[in-house]
Amino acid sequence: MGLRLCSRFRQLSGALRERVLERRRHAELSATGQRERRLLDEERARFTGRASSDSLVSITVATWNRAAIVAERTIPAVLAQTHRNFELIVVGDCCTDDTAERIARIDDRRVRFVNLEERGNYPAEPFKRHLVAGSIPMMAARNLAQGAWIAHLDDDEVWEPDHLEVLLRQADVSNAELVWGRARYEIAPGEWRTEGSAEFARFDIPHSTVLMRTYLKLFREDMECWKLELGADRHRFRRMYYAGVRASFVVAVVTLGPLRPDTTRQWVESEDREE
Repeated sequence: MGLRLCSRFRQLSGALRERVLERRRHAELSATGQRERRLLDEERARFTGRASSDSLVSITVATWNRAAIVAERTIPAVLAQTHRNFELIVVGDCCTDDTAERIARIDDRRVRFVNLEERGNYPAEPFKRHLVAGSIPMMAARNLAQGAWIAHLDDDEVWEPDHLEVLLRQADVSNAELVWGRARYEIAPGEWRTEGSAEFARFDIPHSTVLMRTYLKLFREDMECWKLELGADRHRFRRMYYAGVRASFVVAVVTLGPLRPDTTRQWVESEDREE
């Protein structure tokens, strides 16, 4: 019976399928939202203070076997930040390449690498795996954060030098708990696309543009969000929105996603959704 229902669901028209999915998403929010709102209120009650130019920011990077890119491009972009008070936590998803050795050669005590002993248990089907891949090391990195703020950077992206400075300033002005900006992605050599919407409710928030209060790590990735056809980041931002997280947007492009040197950027096509 279950297999027949799954088959029928896959055959639904796009519009009807999306309506069914949206009902499931709202049902899940109803089930989890009250608990997360309570936890958020408890964390807020323990916290005092606003963003400042000397705030410690915990920068989190999750990676898997991209040693050269992380050591030669991603980390240098962090070390070039105009805001100097940060710690950089790189967590490997059980890396088997020379990531540890390359990072160890970086002479900066603010940089730390932790390699998980086991790789995350992700779905085998490509589209589902794409939605949640990297969630395990992301959560591990946030759990190690010591700063008042967390900023995530994908391991194949880079920041503008004033990334942290711009976002901290916006957080201070707006008294926001979550701040984001725009990102530009190179989708072909010399061809760029800008992403990031000012409207929180659209959830068009490039993950590497986000600066958030460390206590927002209570919103953990749901490893089964692929059942709702939502990526782990978008799923978290939806829950934050419905829990009442104070958010603010900066118009500036603060993150760049250049093509990786070993490949062109790959976007998951709609047909990959089918099993």
